[in-house]
Amino acid sequence: MRRFARTGAQLAVVGVAAALALSACGSSTPTKSVVTGAFGSIPAEHGTPTGTGALNLPEFAGVPPTWIFPVTNAANNSIGSVTLFQEFMWRPLYYSPDGNQQVIDYPLSTGEKPVISNGGKTFTITLNPAYKWSNGTPVTADDVLFDFDLIKAAIAESPANYAGYVPAQFPANATFKVLGPEQFSLTFNKTYNQGWLFWDEVGQLIPLPSTVWNVTSATSKHVPISTWETLKGAEGIYNYLSGLSGDKGTYATNPIWQTVDGPFKLTSFNSTTGSFSMVPNANYGGPIKAKFTTLNMIFYTDETAEYDAALSGDLSIAYLPFQNLPQLKSLKAKGWEVYGYPAMGFNYIAYNFKDTTDHWNDVIAQLYIRQALAHLQNESAEIKGIFLGAAIPAYTSIPSQPKTPYVPADATTDPYPYSPATTVSILKAHGWKVVPGGTTTCAKAGTGAGECGAGIPAGTALSFNLPYSTSPAWIAELIDSLASTAKTYAGIDISPEAKTFPFLTQNYNDPVPSDAKYINSWDAEQFGGYTGNGYPTTNTIFATDVGGNFGDFSNPAVDSAINGSLNSPSASALTNESQVLGEQQPGIFEPIFDNIIMWKNNVSGPEAAFQTFTQFTYLPEDFYFTK
Repeated sequence: MRRFARTGAQLAVVGVAAALALSACGSSTPTKSVVTGAFGSIPAEHGTPTGTGALNLPEFAGVPPTWIFPVTNAANNSIGSVTLFQEFMWRPLYYSPDGNQQVIDYPLSTGEKPVISNGGKTFTITLNPAYKWSNGTPVTADDVLFDFDLIKAAIAESPANYAGYVPAQFPANATFKVLGPEQFSLTFNKTYNQGWLFWDEVGQLIPLPSTVWNVTSATSKHVPISTWETLKGAEGIYNYLSGLSGDKGTYATNPIWQTVDGPFKLTSFNSTTGSFSMVPNANYGGPIKAKFTTLNMIFYTDETAEYDAALSGDLSIAYLPFQNLPQLKSLKAKGWEVYGYPAMGFNYIAYNFKDTTDHWNDVIAQLYIRQALAHLQNESAEIKGIFLGAAIPAYTSIPSQPKTPYVPADATTDPYPYSPATTVSILKAHGWKVVPGGTTTCAKAGTGAGECGAGIPAGTALSFNLPYSTSPAWIAELIDSLASTAKTYAGIDISPEAKTFPFLTQNYNDPVPSDAKYINSWDAEQFGGYTGNGYPTTNTIFATDVGGNFGDFSNPAVDSAINGSLNSPSASALTNESQVLGEQQPGIFEPIFDNIIMWKNNVSGPEAAFQTFTQFTYLPEDFYFTK
């Protein structure tokens, strides 16, 4: 799923200056320090909840919600739309993380632990009886079937309508059977890797209110299950709901969105900024009910604005920008708690393999070009200078942290270590005239040894534009550093272009038909990255012709490795996938860093809630103000 992403479970390397600044970051009021992170610690839960007040939380800076319907398309698949908006209202079948660990939190899941049979092909699932809809009716197996059928309808109209689309995979590879009011089974067409089936296939499902949303217009009668189980019947409902989801101005006023099983109901939505307010759902069946009156999720264009709002008292919890790390001791003295941990996933600069402008598609198709560019990435300097030591190096889709069975043994070894001299040597060996500080061009066209490669005419300049998200600030700093190094040492012209996150994700996605007009507008982009899950395959990102492969990367070795990770029972298959990606460089992988949060010490809650916050997944109902 496309989201901003970081990775790790425990930070392995912290810079000396940052570590010293944090030496005083113990808790101010607890009887003990329950959880220690790379930065600071989480106080023990304390105080008596007031039961009132407005909990003000930030949306992830620059990433507002843009889609309310839980059948999310590729263009709107972000943490802003999914984990920090939709999941407040509609709980998925299986909820993760639990704290800062990528494991299933069953009390927060609408499904109980599955029973696996039939040689690993059949998952039988009983729904969590605690959950019911806000209108008082139970969550049923039909509600899960409803989601399954709407996903099929979305894909039938266009694969771009569903962010998790992969050809021949879910839901095409599964048969759904209702076994009873609260039980169903999914039977897959063959035996796959069990971790992948659970996390990436079964885990896509979200119960939806089938007896409320089974309409095709505001005035239509409710469509019976016998109709919406047909593709045509489901398409009519899908088209109506997706159309409503495109109308952000009616999110809070359309009664269709008021039937929820999550902890909150939407009361207002600013269609311009994406800020919104919610109130607790009185019928929420989850383990913890909100102990405050109102939840306000507030949009900020960047981290600095968010930080300033926190200092002025406008936010209850906020992210701490890296540039403000030296102020930690001062923050602590003013009553702020601080805790940091990295989230699972990876950050990278993606290449567009379909952009024909100045023969870029032929240039970037050359592995040696991608290798030469990788040698310009100075992660150790970036970690020290941009992240102030609060990061670890990462060279592929599964970095060294967290320690899971899938981490490659050589995860801390850079396959293309920083070396501008090596970049220059590679280019010269392949027919390029390298002009440090100037413009490097192809001098020897052709496909033979010592020549530039297929489709690259003589005189082609080694240059590309690189649109990037304006928030968070570290993205611009990383790109500016790369562009300066590339120009100075190798004569490679990189032109950074600042864009908003929604613009990048909603327009620069080659597989989406509506984005075809932009296919030649970007050579590379940096929107952030991807969050990971318990089985971190990249089959929806880097496999050929999948919905999340927005730069149309296609490589037989990568496809073969991904296929292995989906079908082999061995953890080494997924490790191999990550290693092959590191070798083939579908983009430039970047460091993984700590997500640091800050909150006033009159805010408390279970330590797991604060841990979860660092994973770009909020549990607002867990927090409360103390008396």
